[in-house]
Amino acid sequence: MLRQRLERAVAEGELAEETGCNVITAYYTTVLQGLSIQARDGATRAQLGDIAKAAMAGWEALTSKPTMYDEAQRIRTT
Repeated sequence: MLRQRLERAVAEGELAEETGCNVITAYYTTVLQGLSIQARDGATRAQLGDIAKAAMAGWEALTSKPTMYDEAQRIRTT
């Protein structure tokens, strides 16, 4: 469901064409699974909220158009 929504956002121009929908979906699915485990093991609502805020702090970096620096880094590592 998340991947489909991200793909639609790319198609509608809400997100950059370069957005890695599969990677973002895997990342946030992992975060959600981790939150579930943390909750099961007794984490407080505040702790879970802090984890969610930390995960969302990376949203812009994951969904914005790559900068010239990002492109240079990608070229160097391929």
